[in-house]
Amino acid sequence: MTWYAHNLYAPATEEVLQELRENPVLRPHLRLVRDLRDYRWYTPERKHDLGGCGLAVIRPLGPRDGDCTEWYECQERMLSWDALEGRSDEAPVQAHTDPEDAPPLSLLRFCRDLSGTTGVPVMYYWAMCWGGDTEFEGAWVFDPDQHTFILNSEVGVPGTLQAFDARGNKRILNGQGRTALTEGLALLGVNLPTPFFALHTRGFPWNRHMGVK
Repeated sequence: MTWYAHNLYAPATEEVLQELRENPVLRPHLRLVRDLRDYRWYTPERKHDLGGCGLAVIRPLGPRDGDCTEWYECQERMLSWDALEGRSDEAPVQAHTDPEDAPPLSLLRFCRDLSGTTGVPVMYYWAMCWGGDTEFEGAWVFDPDQHTFILNSEVGVPGTLQAFDARGNKRILNGQGRTALTEGLALLGVNLPTPFFALHTRGFPWNRHMGVK
C-alpha cells in the first residue's frame, strides 16, 4: 500500500495562527491540533503529545503533477507547493536532496520567512512509503536557520539518515528509531518516543481540526 505525507508544521502560537489565517491561499488548508486527549492509543509506548500549544498544519501541500495528487484528491484537494513564495531572499535555502525529491526553494523560503516573522520553528515534511517501507522522507526545519533531515531508501534496503546544518555540513545520524520526522519534530518541541506519529495515521480525523471556523 502506498502512503504519502506532504505537510507544513509549526507550533500553534497566536502569531502563527494569525499569519496562516490571514493568507487566503492557506486558510482552506489550515488544520489546528491542540492535543491528542481523544486519540485512541493501541500501544502505550507510542503515546506522545504535541508540545506546549499543539500544532498548526497546512495540508496537503505538495506537487500537483505526481501520483500523490490522485492519492490525496480521493478525499481532499492538494495545495500546490509552488503556490507559496518567501518575502525575501536574504539567506539562501537548500534542498539537500535529488531534484526529483526536492520541494521548491520558494516553499522553503516561505517556511524560513514564516519562522522569522513568528519567532517559532517551521517545518515542511514530505514522505512516501510503499508496503510499509519508507522510500523517501525529508524534513526541512527553519528557526529561521535551516536544519534538514533526509532519508532515501531502496525497497527492502534501509536508508541512511542524513542531517545538514545551516551551513550545509552533512553528518550521519545513527540510532534506532531516529527518522527525519522524529528529528524535525524535536526542533518544534514535539518529542516522539518512537517513529509513530498520530497525525500520520491513515484515519486521523482532520475534518475535526479545521483551523478556521
